[in-house]
Amino acid sequence: MTYQFPPRLMQAKAAAHYLGVSLSKLRQLDLPCKRDGGNVLYDRRDLDAWADGLPYEGQPPLQAVQTPTKPKQWRTG
Repeated sequence: MTYQFPPRLMQAKAAAHYLGVSLSKLRQLDLPCKRDGGNVLYDRRDLDAWADGLPYEGQPPLQAVQTPTKPKQWRTG
């Protein structure tokens, strides 16, 4: 079976293509990224949040979407 969907984590070139921006524009966006060894990876959810936060033409800017930089620590007990 073949699946056709974008991967959850993408390298910079794929992330730029996913957003429809140049690689240099992607680097200017200051999006959160993750590291796996020497790979810099962008989470598809962060890319989607950035795109969702863009205003439609002729509309006022939307509130900035905050993406967590670090998972919350859950306390037990």
